[in-house]
Amino acid sequence: MGFRAKYILEANKIAQNILENAEKIDYSDALQELIKIPGVGEKIADCVLLFGFNKLEAFPVDVWIKRVMEELYFDNKEQKLKEIKKFGQEKFGKYAGYANQYLYHWRRNLD
Repeated sequence: MGFRAKYILEANKIAQNILENAEKIDYSDALQELIKIPGVGEKIADCVLLFGFNKLEAFPVDVWIKRVMEELYFDNKEQKLKEIKKFGQEKFGKYAGYANQYLYHWRRNLD
């Protein structure tokens, strides 16, 4: 693991804290904790929260989600990632993560 070892140890501490308090900690607080880990941005934190901690309001935005959201909801106009995430969470609510996965799968299978 080389130079990454110290990051992995820190990530483990933060993730363990979230895991131990998963029922009590809300999505926003968990997101803020995860992005404290060096190298972890919002997209990775959202993936961890959605797939690892069952925080269904998470809406990870990668290139495919960006593409499908711009096509379907923004008249093919370029949007910032944060705006797409905010729109997705507002539009799909507490199940935004499910919508995210359906959109991703649908768009990936068009090509």
